[in-house]
Amino acid sequence: AYQIGAIAFDVGSGNSTAVEGTSITVSHTCTGSNRVIVGYGLSNGVGVESMTYAGTDMGTVVGSGAANYVDFIFAMAAPATGANDLVFSTTLGAAPLVVMGTSLTGAAQSSDVDGSTFGGETNTTQTITVTTAVNNSMVCDFMNGYNDVKVWTVDAAQTQIRNATGQNSYRQLSSYRATTTAGAIAMTWTRETGAPSAYANHSGVAIKELVAVADEIVRRIII
Repeated sequence: AYQIGAIAFDVGSGNSTAVEGTSITVSHTCTGSNRVIVGYGLSNGVGVESMTYAGTDMGTVVGSGAANYVDFIFAMAAPATGANDLVFSTTLGAAPLVVMGTSLTGAAQSSDVDGSTFGGETNTTQTITVTTAVNNSMVCDFMNGYNDVKVWTVDAAQTQIRNATGQNSYRQLSSYRATTTAGAIAMTWTRETGAPSAYANHSGVAIKELVAVADEIVRRIII
């Protein structure tokens, strides 16, 4: 199949706190053209959640999960370039709070989301499956995994972005995986064995690549 090959990883970011509050912020620097930023937020329950980047509301949540804590994913096309604040907010006023971001270039600038999933729980091998509908999407995953003294290893098919100690002895992890063919895309992290249990929230989203009109015509002819 013909591949445009436009979509690419830009940069990742993350922050967490065990202090009760209603928002958490991390600086995130977007560069390049045809940008999409994916935001991940986690809290200890459900209130009214939102996320902004450079002061711009990222819109309706893509989805949410409740494997351990409660996590949320947002996505926004055409974020501002340069260093700006990525802010996850919740009316709940609880702890912990986690925010992570992944930005991409060469991404679709409308109808950019190509599937999402939310999972986790207590297995030392944490796998989620994001089902994509179009070729060449980029799959991004985020995980808040227990605990920080255990080694978490990303699957060889993925590229690690973040693997850092965070709040309450958890680790914040993120990665991406470029795909060529639509279908079920597995995203896996494995924790070394031993007590305590590997409590985790693990969620992911796929972002479509930008396909120019002329390139789409060529792609259909070749296929």
